[in-house]
Amino acid sequence: MLLSFLIFIFTFILTIYGVEYILDPFGQFLFKNPVEIIGSLAFSIAYVTGVPPKISIFIGVAILAIPAIILVILFNRRRKNKRKKKLR
Repeated sequence: MLLSFLIFIFTFILTIYGVEYILDPFGQFLFKNPVEIIGSLAFSIAYVTGVPPKISIFIGVAILAIPAIILVILFNRRRKNKRKKKLR
């Protein structure tokens, strides 16, 4: 459980910094704090779509969490399969 949580947090932080690296200006880190990066992304979503900023923060975090959730699910399935093979 703790390992899954750590994998989720590590992947989530890497995704945040990856998005910051991809956004304009390309290849530069304007923000060093992950909360500022999420806020910047959320306000960009709010500006483009017209959604209120509080809702766009939730949308931004949900979008950034998708790769981390997928990675944790795949990791847990692989671990579960190894346990089954080990018991046989």
